[in-house]
Amino acid sequence: MGTQKWQIDPESFGKAAGRTQHVADRIGAVWSKLDSGLAALGSPWGTCRTGDQFANGEGGNGYLKTKTGVGQGLVGPQGMVPSIGNLADGQRKTGEKVREFETGNAGRFKPKK
Repeated sequence: MGTQKWQIDPESFGKAAGRTQHVADRIGAVWSKLDSGLAALGSPWGTCRTGDQFANGEGGNGYLKTKTGVGQGLVGPQGMVPSIGNLADGQRKTGEKVREFETGNAGRFKPKK
């Protein structure tokens, strides 16, 4: 057990960060396209009782509130997109720190002249 070797590859962290950020960007783009497309439709449910029931729902829990909640859950300050972006930043910074540590440690093991 004590003889197992392991390593951390800083470049892998950078690659993972790029992929992770791509996921965040794609989710944000999908929501943006959906949100703007829905906004362009206006209020297609109309102003009748059934339309109002759909839009506002019982106790105010209709489509409009749900859409706002989903938007906040995806792109709001505490949403999925910023959280995934923060994960990507953490991966990037970890790779940079590992590279920094390796450079510092390698300098300590150079033979003295």
